[in-house]
Amino acid sequence: MSSAWRLTTGVLCALLAGLAGCAKPETTGQTVTPKGAETTRELLDRLHEVSRRGDLPAAVPLLEPRHQALFADIFGAMSRMDRRGLEVAAVIEQKIDKQTADGFRGQYDRSEPSPLAEAQKEDGSLDWEKVKVTERGDTATVAVNGRPLDVKMVRAEGRWYLSPGDDEALPTPEQVAQGKRAFDAMIGALDKIEAGVKDGSINKENFRQQMWQIQMAAMAAAMPNEGPTTQPDMEEEDDD
Repeated sequence: MSSAWRLTTGVLCALLAGLAGCAKPETTGQTVTPKGAETTRELLDRLHEVSRRGDLPAAVPLLEPRHQALFADIFGAMSRMDRRGLEVAAVIEQKIDKQTADGFRGQYDRSEPSPLAEAQKEDGSLDWEKVKVTERGDTATVAVNGRPLDVKMVRAEGRWYLSPGDDEALPTPEQVAQGKRAFDAMIGALDKIEAGVKDGSINKENFRQQMWQIQMAAMAAAMPNEGPTTQPDMEEEDDD
């Protein structure tokens, strides 16, 4: 889970499609107060910042109000999993080694280059001479250095928001519920991995295999007939 998790609005649903999907707001009980921004420039500044931090919950108030409750629900579940993953990574670093921990930690670090990174100045702010926003009524698009970005903005009740895409392209309520179950199941798997690392049954030699078996068992229970059946690669650094 790396570059696919960028907080560009055009791929917000794609970010979730593998594990969660999207749905209409009436499928969740979450309540979110719309925020958005007064101008497209302010909205892009906020998108740039939350993308750099990998802060999924902070992206929710930037979305169209009618989609906010959904993403609060999903991003909240994902963030709980990520926090637990980073806690377990700290235990792995303490009990095994940093190399193993870093490979594991990468699964739960959502920080990514901003979709506006090409316009970023040394101090982290945006160089607006490189950014062009085109507003057409209640919609707007953006380009950086002449290259269009997959970012669509819409105006609702006088404020600008990010659009996650057309309703017809959004997955079903069942997919949302399935995704939340998957995140909860992965938190349970993380608890088991941490326990194994602490008691020594999971060590440097068997870490990859044990981690994969625990995670796949959790996913199989939460999402029958879904998920990978082969062991994924983890980034590793060669020993000097």
